[in-house]
Formats: sequence, C-alpha cells, structure tokens
Amino acid sequence: MSGGTDSSVAAMRLLEAGYEGIGGTFRFYELNGSTEYLEDARSLAEHLGIRHITYDAREVFNKQIIEYFVQEYMAGRTPVPCTLCNNYLKWPLLAELADEMGIFYIATGHYVRKVKLEGTYYITSASILKCRIYNDVCHRCRVCGNVENRDAVSAHSHSKATMPAALFPD
Repeated sequence: MSGGTDSSVAAMRLLEAGYEGIGGTFRFYELNGSTEYLEDARSLAEHLGIRHITYDAREVFNKQIIEYFVQEYMAGRTPVPCTLCNNYLKWPLLAELADEMGIFYIATGHYVRKVKLEGTYYITSASILKCRIYNDVCHRCRVCGNVENRDAVSAHSHSKATMPAALFPD
C-alpha cells in the first residue's frame, strides 16, 4: 500500500465488497532516505479505518534484487528486477506476513489479471508477464485493478473526494 491512487482504490473496493482490511507497506528502497510514502499510506489506512503495518525489506531487497541487477548489467545481460522481485520477494513475503497474522486473502492494486496456463497461475498485465505465482499463493490473491484502465481507477478515487489520494495528482 503506497497511499497513492491505485492502492487507495484497491483498499476502498475491498472494503466496499465486504472484506476487512489491513494495509501493508514494504520498505524496499528509499531514494535519498525519503519516507513520505509511509505517511501517505498510514494516512490512507487511517482514513479508511483499517490497521496499517510497515515491513522493512530493504536489506533483503538489496541482496536479492539490487545486487542481481548490478551483476546482470555488468555482465552485459538485460536484468528483469521486477519479475524477480514479484516471484521471489514481494508475493511470497506478502503471503508469509498474511499467514503470520491469520489472514487468508491478499490483494494488489496493480493493473493485472490472474491467468492459469497449464496448471500454473500467473499475474499478467496487458503487455508483460509480471510473475509466476505459486498456486497456493495465487488462489488467495484479489486483484482490484484488473477490469479498468488507469483513468477509470483515478475517477473512482476522485469520486471519493475525501480520500487522501484524490488530493494528489496521478
């Protein structure tokens, strides 16, 4: 949960559908130590009346993703850090944290769909295969930005003008 439009609308939609929610924000990387996004996410969660947690994953992100990126780049290969992060860090970590809290469903505000190919679930967008998610995690996923384009999601946020994300430009 970033506190921006996409995660705001995802959280709103899940609450509107009757789900209880806990907002979670991973600390993966902070440019110049900026943590403003953490306050944005906390503010959004407070506005929605849900609990918010922050998980510091900077060390593991640096080891698994940043170091991989640099090694691949220096070796003259094209790195795919987002796919690696989704497959081996973000989704597994999200599922692990949910399990620790006794939560079954996990969600994203990304513009993706769940698809099943040859018995394996994948998260895809219109143009790229985002990640392969193991079946035991994927069937728990709720994707909230999968049926609309960016403009429609933004309009939903702005229709709830009291939402903190509606106050910021997209």
